[in-house]
Amino acid sequence: MVYVHEGYVDGNAEIKRKKLGNIFYFGGPYRGKDNEKLWNEVKEYIEKQYETEEIEKIYFQSDGGAWMKKGIEVLNAEFVLDEFHIEKYIRKMARLESSSTEKEQEETVKYLQECIEKGRRTELEK
Repeated sequence: MVYVHEGYVDGNAEIKRKKLGNIFYFGGPYRGKDNEKLWNEVKEYIEKQYETEEIEKIYFQSDGGAWMKKGIEVLNAEFVLDEFHIEKYIRKMARLESSSTEKEQEETVKYLQECIEKGRRTELEK
C-alpha cells in the first residue's frame, strides 16, 4: 500500500495520535515489472493533484524495502526511515551487548533516541 498526503494535521489529542491531511491511497498486486507501473500511477496522481513546480520536496517514509526504491527514483523523493523501524533498530542496537542488563539496555535506548532527536550523529555512530 502507498499513500500520498499533505503532512500532519491535528488529530485526537486524547490518544496523542497524529492525523494525515488530504490522504489518497494506492494498492494492488504490483509485482515484478508492475512495480514501476505503481510508481508511475502515484506520479500521475501527484502531477494532476498538485502544482508540481511548487512542491519543495517529496519525502518517502518507509522501511526502505527494495520495491520502494523505484518509488524514490520515480518521484525524485528523499528517503526517511519511518518511526516504527527507527525504534526497532534502536532496540536491536541496545541488545548488541549481550552482557548488559535490561535496565542498561533501556538506558541505551533512551540515549540513542536522544542522539537521533537532537541530531548528534557522531555520538550515535560511536
